[in-house]
Amino acid sequence: MPFVKKNDARGSAQAGDAQKIFIARSHELHFFIEHVLQPEDPLYNIISIYGDGGVGKSTLLNRYNEEAQSSGYKEYCLTAVVDERQATPASMMERFADQLGMQSEFRRALQAYKDALRKLHTEQETMEDAVLQHAPDFAGAAVEGVPFVGPLLREGIKFGTAQAINRYHVPRTVERLEDPIGDLTRAFVAELNHLAEAQVTLSGSRVRRRHRVLLFFDTFEQLEEEAAPWLLDYFLTADISNSVVLIVAGRLPIERSLARDPKRWLPYRENGVLYSFTLNSFTEAETRAYLEQRGITDPGRIYQIWQLSRGLPLYLSLLTANPQHEVDPTADVVANFLRWIPEHEEVKLRLVLDAALFTLPFNQDDLAALSYIHENDRPALYQWLIKQPFVHSSGQDGRYSYHEMAEDLFGRHLIRISPNSYYATRRALAEYYALCIEQLRRHGKEVYQNGAWLSMMVALAQQLLLLPDMQSHVQASEHLLDAYYRTKQDEEVTRVLRELLQERPYNTANADARQIARILLNYIEAMPMSEEFLLASNQLLQRVSEVPSFSPKVLAQLYGNRGVTQRNLNEPAAAIADFDQAIKHDPRYAWAYGNRGITHRTLKQYRQALADLDKALSLDESMDWVYVTRGEVLRHLKEYRRAVADFTRAITLDRDYAQAYAGRGRVYRLLKQYTEAIQDLQRAIALDPEMAWAYASLGEVYRNIGENRRAIEEYDRAIALAPGQHYFWAYGSRGLAYFNLQDYQHAQADFDYAIELNPLYSWGYGHRGRMYRHLKQYERALVDMNRAIELAPDDAWIRSHRGLVFISLRNYPRAIDDLSRSIALDPTYPANYARRGSAYLGEGNLVKAAYDYALNCELAPDDIRACWMTQWIAMCQQRADKATATRLEEIATSRSQHYFAYVCRGVANWLHGRQVGSALEDACRMRETMWDAFFWRGLIRAASGQTEGIQDVEHALQLGMFPALLAPLSWLEQDKPDFYATHVLPLLKRYH
Repeated sequence: MPFVKKNDARGSAQAGDAQKIFIARSHELHFFIEHVLQPEDPLYNIISIYGDGGVGKSTLLNRYNEEAQSSGYKEYCLTAVVDERQATPASMMERFADQLGMQSEFRRALQAYKDALRKLHTEQETMEDAVLQHAPDFAGAAVEGVPFVGPLLREGIKFGTAQAINRYHVPRTVERLEDPIGDLTRAFVAELNHLAEAQVTLSGSRVRRRHRVLLFFDTFEQLEEEAAPWLLDYFLTADISNSVVLIVAGRLPIERSLARDPKRWLPYRENGVLYSFTLNSFTEAETRAYLEQRGITDPGRIYQIWQLSRGLPLYLSLLTANPQHEVDPTADVVANFLRWIPEHEEVKLRLVLDAALFTLPFNQDDLAALSYIHENDRPALYQWLIKQPFVHSSGQDGRYSYHEMAEDLFGRHLIRISPNSYYATRRALAEYYALCIEQLRRHGKEVYQNGAWLSMMVALAQQLLLLPDMQSHVQASEHLLDAYYRTKQDEEVTRVLRELLQERPYNTANADARQIARILLNYIEAMPMSEEFLLASNQLLQRVSEVPSFSPKVLAQLYGNRGVTQRNLNEPAAAIADFDQAIKHDPRYAWAYGNRGITHRTLKQYRQALADLDKALSLDESMDWVYVTRGEVLRHLKEYRRAVADFTRAITLDRDYAQAYAGRGRVYRLLKQYTEAIQDLQRAIALDPEMAWAYASLGEVYRNIGENRRAIEEYDRAIALAPGQHYFWAYGSRGLAYFNLQDYQHAQADFDYAIELNPLYSWGYGHRGRMYRHLKQYERALVDMNRAIELAPDDAWIRSHRGLVFISLRNYPRAIDDLSRSIALDPTYPANYARRGSAYLGEGNLVKAAYDYALNCELAPDDIRACWMTQWIAMCQQRADKATATRLEEIATSRSQHYFAYVCRGVANWLHGRQVGSALEDACRMRETMWDAFFWRGLIRAASGQTEGIQDVEHALQLGMFPALLAPLSWLEQDKPDFYATHVLPLLKRYH
């Protein structure tokens, strides 16, 4: 609980006694002096003054403020006032801070808050960037080139939207505000306490007193929707100095400001922090006393005024503005007031009515809006106007405004006696505000962050909405949207719109104005990219798109925002049409090009996407999200170096851009720069610990470098953050890591679950089929591969691996078809040629096999197996010689500890006539399932007449060696004819 008392002393008056003396305004003033200003500690820290409109609440607040600034208290009292113009907690705190002279910490916090707010709105407009980063297609499902297909892409994007909106509700900032309004309030309270606890020495004495800080909230009924939750949830939860007092004036007691939860204020009343009292209309006796002070003593006049005024101080002030004149009991209070203005002072008569229609507090210069007032006459007329009882100062800015109730009374009176005059004045004020806006615009773009510009735009729109014609209403919507788009401060805009929609007697907005106000309110308040936002956008565009005078730039923004929504709701064609319209209306609208590029990207139209993103950046190089998006497009186009450059540029623009680090890390993985990939992905995770796909991508890196257990740990983290359908691909990737560890039970469980979550997961079928092939379950492997190809018929990887299944099934023609198709889809993948070469070996076609293995070796000179097989096939066609031996030795040196290096060395030694040594023996032990070493050890044994050699060859054949590779045994026909005839020839006949 705030406002902790420093001692138990509570002054001389008790709460019950104080309430008994509330009879007239002098008693309220006495209460304020005795209970707030005079004590060492105020007896109450929240004072709620409530009553009907016109009873004098604002007047009493002004009187309190004046008393606090009087000679007895001004040395230690600091005061500040907010009213209905401060529509948000941030604007309230800023207004208080301005009046109290706050600097340093609060100002820095305020600037950080505003920066965060602007960043939030910018990121909401480009939210699809964050969404796409969380969608499965772009997060890792395309492992080893297998794309994600099917409707779950759309579901992933929907999931990403909700996740991104929740996660990025607080935008990226240098200090990453986790609770913007909370951080700002804490800074405000800290400086408020600093002011309150500072002591001053009173003049003429040695007495020192702490400051008494008085915060006044006027017209609280218009603030309570924002102010009450802020006070209860943020301000009053802090440790606030007991020397701070809130004085709240509204039509209802503060306890009723939260209609759904009135008990929330109860602890403050029970603790003696809160005191409420009502301000009533004057009784007849009080009215008589008031009138006697005005010099009106005739009982008949007193009775007439009492009847007309109903005891409301505002009405009394109007009816007694000229105490010498009689009232007309048949006329209302405004008509009576106007009767006392001399007929020859027609300008005053017009001015007092027209000034009620100002929508902003006015000063003398603003009278220029009324063309019938000569410039030389303005000072005198202004001084006369501000002395009227219903006109009050608007604070420390030297401006004045009508009492809210008087504003309604005078406006209603004017429209009743002369609608033409009423609307003519509205038009004149609209033109005046438009002129003021034009003058402000001369200050450049920074004017849009100026509160005066926003207030003027809202005032202009309000005047236009109160005119009767539809054209004015459309113009008003243009100005409000322009103000909203430029400042991102929707509170001022929505406040005006809500006022127009209020059902109150003095609301002169017609049905069309209210309709467009409702559409605008729905548009601004709808959740971005939702069905509700789409509906509001449709209604708004229907109203304004055919109006020739409507701002093309604002229209472009409307189409652009609807386009983002259409995309999110899985209508990419409609989204592109909207972005086309946006660009048509504003050909330099970089944001629209960027978002059209994103939409082309979702459709895998990468070249169109690239053209749009290039155009966006040519118009605006500061859009970090466009660099990230272009980086992703370039990744899909396999232009990895350019992609890295784009991600790096985004990071240069925003050092804390987690998506950019993660995107660059993923590309580094594709470039096999694994150290850089790990660094970037870990940085992304540090910035955004909930970025599930970054963990999964880190898992991919660790799997690529053979650290499968580390990979599994990262996949586990990704799955823990996003379990189930949305990150099904993480289960698949983890299954592959288990497969690499030969943990086939866990691998199958993960593949099965990934496919269960997404029955259209081609990658999952492909890798489960691959696992079945390794387990020699070829029929199950073929079923999975067939399903994968149904889903992704143009995927080279799946075609290649089905070809391997057909090889295992000895269906060599089908294998050759699949591998040829795979090569056509990706002619740069070397292993495909070796695999097709194996299929040709299965058919016994040594010529074609030799050609394919040679291509493999040419594309990948470090592929030791392909180079070895090239030599073996050559030895099948022509007997080996010393040159062959030399080539084998060269192959062995490329990867000296590899299995095939041992085989090459062993065969080379034999061909050179040297001691074979242990190379082939070692190779047989290294890979007991590989046939190469067993065949060549068998051939060498057979060449020396050892029958064990035939056993080795038969073992190689049992391991799956193609019979076409038996050709080197024919060398024995010349070298060992008897052995050949007895042992080799029967074997060749069996296998041929």
